[in-house]
Amino acid sequence: MKRFGAVDVGTNTVLLLVADVDDEGKLLPIHELERTTRLGRGLASTGRLHPESLTKTLETLDTYRAVCDRLGVDEIHIVGTSALREAQNGDDLVNAVERRFGLTLRTISGVEEARLSYLAVEREMGSGRPLLVLDIGGGSVEFIVGEEGSLLSVHSLSVGAVGLTETFLRSDPVTEEEFSAMTDHIIRNLADVTLPRPTKAVGLGGTITTLSAVQEGREGFSSQEIHGTRLSRHEVDRQVVLYRARTVEERSYIAGLPGERADVILAGAAILVQALSILDLEEVTVSCHGLRYGLLYAATEDQSIEKSGKSC
Repeated sequence: MKRFGAVDVGTNTVLLLVADVDDEGKLLPIHELERTTRLGRGLASTGRLHPESLTKTLETLDTYRAVCDRLGVDEIHIVGTSALREAQNGDDLVNAVERRFGLTLRTISGVEEARLSYLAVEREMGSGRPLLVLDIGGGSVEFIVGEEGSLLSVHSLSVGAVGLTETFLRSDPVTEEEFSAMTDHIIRNLADVTLPRPTKAVGLGGTITTLSAVQEGREGFSSQEIHGTRLSRHEVDRQVVLYRARTVEERSYIAGLPGERADVILAGAAILVQALSILDLEEVTVSCHGLRYGLLYAATEDQSIEKSGKSC
């Protein structure tokens, strides 16, 4: 049995999955970690990765490499998403990872990110019927519909919780004008999303898992308890109202909401509200097994990983 490590370097968080793979190709998770490094901090206004965020991300990768070494990982796969796709100095992180760890950090396109996320859900929750995967991240949102292992429709949009928060939500608590401007922006960007009608919808990403944790009122996040729960449009609407009425500090006292997500959760929830409305969906099933799981499924099935067209 071979042991793999998968690292997802996202706009808001860096995630680690260590898993064994049995002879039938099933992933057997051993250890998971999540650290908020806010790699996309200031990206919307400067077009560059912030030096402090770069340092924090590399420190996190140091920790993850040590964990992988301690657990006897045979092979590590690492990918970067929206922040690295957009940043003018994304090469700084890619090159630093190569020098420091001898690992290749692959910056993948939005479509490849969508494919890998869909792969994870399809392997664990899929069926022969049309399946929608909705992945809300810090820098982008992906809509993917597939059936029997084939993708039918993919949309990857540069609309994410971190970018929206920094661009629109500058007051604390947010003003009516700020929230309305952000909502209008989300609606304009999602207006052209057309998808085949799915039989089942599954939601991925920190926004969606956090909303589920708040719904359950859990003080400590447990992926085992959140994975497979259902999140209704009514509940997301309720939480949007809750966050709009509170300062960032006040939000951090809400059970289930980590302090490091308190500032960006309103924007993420607003994306989900509009996505559910546009798609005429009443709920999503929550999955905690996103991109990093898909990355390992692809690696163990010898699928190639397509890099972004950006030169990194």
